[in-house]
Amino acid sequence: MHKNESVLLKKTKTWTTVNIVILIIGVVISTISVISLFGMKATGFALFQGLPGGEEAVAMLEEATSPIGMALAVVLIIIDIALVVWFFKCNGRMKKNIVPEKLPYYISLVLYVLSQVYSLISGSNVQVTSGGVIFTIILALVFVWIRIMPLIHLRRIITKAGEKIQETE
Repeated sequence: MHKNESVLLKKTKTWTTVNIVILIIGVVISTISVISLFGMKATGFALFQGLPGGEEAVAMLEEATSPIGMALAVVLIIIDIALVVWFFKCNGRMKKNIVPEKLPYYISLVLYVLSQVYSLISGSNVQVTSGGVIFTIILALVFVWIRIMPLIHLRRIITKAGEKIQETE
């Protein structure tokens, strides 16, 4: 049983590393996007004025740069940074064969799902092709799967969080 738990812990560590990489990429992209939005807002989104669909793009950008939209973006970036740090701590524990807590994995999953729901609810009126919708759904499911995998392995480990898995032959 314990040998199986060691394998599950190694799989959890691998998936945690994948989550760390995805979160870091997301933080970098989100930070660059927020900074870019501030610059574009200063010009009144002139880049989109007069283009087909430009009014809709400007409306979406104005919503994104509203005080609530910007505050939400900054808070989510901070939470993602905190999750990266937490996942690094979990990986450090797993390196010592200590079972990590499940809470950061649940937080990451719930925030991602809520983010996707918010995106659907607050989506623009821009027409999207069915191929684009299918691609978006598949991509969202892949990211949910990546967030669920460490939880699946952790839930199969009987040893409690914070306890060390004893290697047995």
